[in-house]
Amino acid sequence: MTKTNPLWADPLGPYALVQMEGASYKVLRPTSLGWDIESTGTPKKKRFLSHDELHRGEADRSIVVTRPKGEDPSLQAMSLKARRDIFIKNWWLVRVVEALRNGSLASTGDVALATFFSGLLTDIKKDLEIWEKDSGYDHSAVGRKKPRKANVGSEKTVAEPVLTPRSIRGLLPKFLHRHKNPLSLRKRTENCRSGGKRVDERVLDIVREEVAKYAGEANPTVEGLRKLVAARIVLRNSTCTKELALSTPSWGTLNRVKEDIPEGRKIGARKGARAVNVALGPFGEGPTYHRVGERCEIDCWNIPVFVLLKRAGVISEVPTNIVDELVEKAKRIHVAAVGEKSTGYITGMKFGLAESAELTTAALKMSLMDKTKYSNWAGCEQRWNMFTGIEECSTDAGPGFIGDRFLSAVIPATSSHVYAASGLPHLRGLIESIFSTLHKGFIAKMVARAFENVVAKGKYEAEKRAVLQLEEFLQLLVRYVVDVYHNLPRDGGLRRSPHREFEAKASTMETKPPPTPDEIRVWFGFEARRKLGPRGVRFMHIHYDSDWLVKYRTHYGLEEVLIRVDEDDLGAISVLLDGDWLPVPARDFEFQGVCLEDWVDLLADLRMRFGPEAEIDFERYVAPALIEIERANRAAEKAMGLQDVFWSEQRFQQFEDRNQINMVNRARPEAGKPAPSFGEGTIGRRFDRPAEPKLPQPETSPSPKEAEMTPLADTPPRRRSLKYRED
Repeated sequence: MTKTNPLWADPLGPYALVQMEGASYKVLRPTSLGWDIESTGTPKKKRFLSHDELHRGEADRSIVVTRPKGEDPSLQAMSLKARRDIFIKNWWLVRVVEALRNGSLASTGDVALATFFSGLLTDIKKDLEIWEKDSGYDHSAVGRKKPRKANVGSEKTVAEPVLTPRSIRGLLPKFLHRHKNPLSLRKRTENCRSGGKRVDERVLDIVREEVAKYAGEANPTVEGLRKLVAARIVLRNSTCTKELALSTPSWGTLNRVKEDIPEGRKIGARKGARAVNVALGPFGEGPTYHRVGERCEIDCWNIPVFVLLKRAGVISEVPTNIVDELVEKAKRIHVAAVGEKSTGYITGMKFGLAESAELTTAALKMSLMDKTKYSNWAGCEQRWNMFTGIEECSTDAGPGFIGDRFLSAVIPATSSHVYAASGLPHLRGLIESIFSTLHKGFIAKMVARAFENVVAKGKYEAEKRAVLQLEEFLQLLVRYVVDVYHNLPRDGGLRRSPHREFEAKASTMETKPPPTPDEIRVWFGFEARRKLGPRGVRFMHIHYDSDWLVKYRTHYGLEEVLIRVDEDDLGAISVLLDGDWLPVPARDFEFQGVCLEDWVDLLADLRMRFGPEAEIDFERYVAPALIEIERANRAAEKAMGLQDVFWSEQRFQQFEDRNQINMVNRARPEAGKPAPSFGEGTIGRRFDRPAEPKLPQPETSPSPKEAEMTPLADTPPRRRSLKYRED
């Protein structure tokens, strides 16, 4: 059987969009006669598309099939040059793996790979040209240098998009080990922030001193800086012992320190203060936004009020006289909020104990989906159901917005992501004004407030005045946002409330459509590894399977795959197959809309209810039955005279003594010295076994053949004499 990806060989595949009859359809599942398709808009319409209808429609242009290219969202945070390199590596490695599977490529030797490359060079040039056009990659702008006069007779060479055989052999094991994940093809310099061996602080001080010269008028190269660092380390090592010598840092360390230099510092050192003001100084009032979702601002706020946090494992049934010992006081929480610029509507809000990339990513995900369950939880009168797609997202450069977790989600989820200048909060005026409104209208009514400074606080002990539990405080804050802030007119009654204005603009202007559940799962879901089974993929006692997955594992077998799960919806998961994320629904449709937290609580409740019953049943029924079955089985073996069912310690020792090892000594022993032997311990190692009592044996007389084959315990082991020969 030819080992090619069946999802790619299908005329449509699970990722295609079919444009026909004035609507867009996605492919649900394949059949022997065609495909079941469903419209992407509302209301949902299902229909059947046959093979003949598809061929006729593509011939007369009444059916247009769009096959989007799958690309890991984490790659979106990289530069176009880095993504282009990964595209070339992934293109070649996928085809090398397929060729090795179907036998068209015999080996990964230099000659075989050179022949293989020459046959596919035209194909990769076409695919690379299409990718560059779709991604906006300008080949002429990459690596552009000052033109220089060409030598006489010189020819301009263009690098071909191929890999060397040595690169293929080096990348192939890592590519297969990571289940063909394109992220495994990143350069080592792209992983500088992911940790590694700790750099000596003394080496890091030297690196910082030398790399600081990069922000200078001379503008030295990174390679030149590395040589200066190496020279300083060599001079330093010449005056100390070998044990105290320092090692030269890698290029990645220098590159990481160089990237941490602020851009304003580089511009100021090379072009002066005036250039810094021109490049980074904000002037004017900025643009005005009228369309919903045209711009959103995200920021984190340390809420200035102390609340009570219960320790992990504390339940509400704890006696009131020891509650004070089981709670932590004097805690402030952080909130990450997403504000829609044109209306001032808060589309997302998440709480945490610290500002982190996980907190900001959760708030961004919340802004792209319906939040009615949160308003119901807080007891709001109005639904929190407004959301749309985001065109531009503006953040600061805080710790919650520079991590890979946030960048890998915000770049594919929005059309553009921009960083506002640090220290200038008016560039994110909307979200800052929202926090000010919440502080004046909601926090000011609370006790245990944290004041702006020590002078304003005075002798007020806010930690001892905390009275609200965390859950109560969050419910009150959500209700204030949904029922109060969203429904209050602004500008002294001259402007509509955020909720009314959002409704009006969303109904009169075309907005960017919100992402689908499959896209949200790929962008924001967490990853896990699972092995394909006969019933598909199993996660948290839930089985996921589809016709596309059956078709894939029929060709490739039951292999380990990478999955992504949306913790807010266990109705489906996404499986990474050859670089593409395939949505796979649960076999039980009742899991649609069930969140992971509710499912875990249900499993814990079932174990709590059925656990004591299982212990009683095991003690009363299961344990006695197992003992009786074991006794009856051993009695039947003894009655039939079976002796070789189990190997005892004594029998295994007899087996060891009976087996001999033939050895050849290739040199004659010296004169006057004894020959090497097992008895003297000059060959091999001696193992002393403790004396064990003999196990009782059944009283049966062995056959003559068995008596001859099985040695007795009193019989000394047979030994062979050593023979010497000259080679």
